[in-house]
Amino acid sequence: MAPRRFSGLDRLRRSCGRHLLLAIAWTLIVLAVGRPAAAQTPAPSPAMAAALELFQARQWPEARRAFEAIVEREPENVPAWVRLGLTYDALGEHERAVRAFEKANAVQLQAPVLFRISASYAKLGDRERAWEALDAAMKNGFVNQAMYQAEPAFRPFHEDPRFRGVAERMQMVARPCPNRPDYHLLDFWIGDWEQQTLIGQVVGETSIRAANDGCVLIEATTNPAPGMPPYTASALHYFDPADSRWKQTYVDSRGNPSFWIGEMKDGEFVYREVAGEGSESVSRSTLKQNGSDRVRWRFETSADGGRTWRTVFDGFFVRKPAAD
Repeated sequence: MAPRRFSGLDRLRRSCGRHLLLAIAWTLIVLAVGRPAAAQTPAPSPAMAAALELFQARQWPEARRAFEAIVEREPENVPAWVRLGLTYDALGEHERAVRAFEKANAVQLQAPVLFRISASYAKLGDRERAWEALDAAMKNGFVNQAMYQAEPAFRPFHEDPRFRGVAERMQMVARPCPNRPDYHLLDFWIGDWEQQTLIGQVVGETSIRAANDGCVLIEATTNPAPGMPPYTASALHYFDPADSRWKQTYVDSRGNPSFWIGEMKDGEFVYREVAGEGSESVSRSTLKQNGSDRVRWRFETSADGGRTWRTVFDGFFVRKPAAD
């Protein structure tokens, strides 16, 4: 795009980078049942090592006596309480199992242990307490849908509508971006595009890619700059569940960063630049889907904090034909 024909284009390019921000990193830390959160777990005592050997060998009566002796001497030994609860469950002593798991959680609350409490209540046939404990486990971060669905204690619950509801909640927490519509407001923009003026002049190219399970859109833009290196820019666009707003961070090859807040309003997606401290100079970028292969794009600037606007660019993103 010839700079002399479109005044303010560098500002347009600088800002049109819609709110890229930190790709939402959903890192799930799965704690082994009964394992302390310390970076390094000390070697078990000889008594604990012997009890664990009995546990591994499924020698349940002997393992019960060994773990009971340990927790009597060490009432804050969380791994021992958890293994004792599992041993009680294996022996069919589910009420004792619940009490042992609760002792472990009284020392150190852990979502997987809450899940074991829920399973013990299920084995006792106490559905309400099972659902209550399962809800507590989920509120504390338990989202292991595969473990939940494979747990034999919950097989009698499979016909209960709540069973599927819990699985769906786990899926929503573990993978929020594919499952929540807010993350998909800009899906129409995903693809490879030419930037065109209203009369069809090509002035640049833009690529939009979804990443991180759909939690972020990555934008790459290139515009020719006669007599200079090409103008390039990258942006991250993402929905922030903390305040339920779309955001963008944009950085170009001239070293200019900008930050934006976006929303869908009256069928148009509008990004507004966050002004610098003490500045009333802001920009906004508006996207509107126009069929499956065109997106109307309008870029405006304001020198008075958004009271009045001047159009800098009005055109389209036109989808490139698929490669053969």
